[in-house]
Amino acid sequence: EVQTTLVGTFLGYSTLMVSGTGSRMGYIPFAENAMAVQEVINEILQRKDTSSAEYLDRQAKVQAEALADVLEEHEEKKI
Repeated sequence: EVQTTLVGTFLGYSTLMVSGTGSRMGYIPFAENAMAVQEVINEILQRKDTSSAEYLDRQAKVQAEALADVLEEHEEKKI
């Protein structure tokens, strides 16, 4: 959330309020271009969600390939 005073608007400064899953709030006072900072933070958080899912997909593929290799080696030893 971005809070701006009349003077802050004139000078280009705002207070950026950051909250997470808990009840605490973090404040970044006198942030220049607070709206742009807020957009960057939101973009990073969205990218993190996407990259986490992609990371898990890659890990699952790597584990599946490793399991296939182990099974193949096991079958070769049987013959």
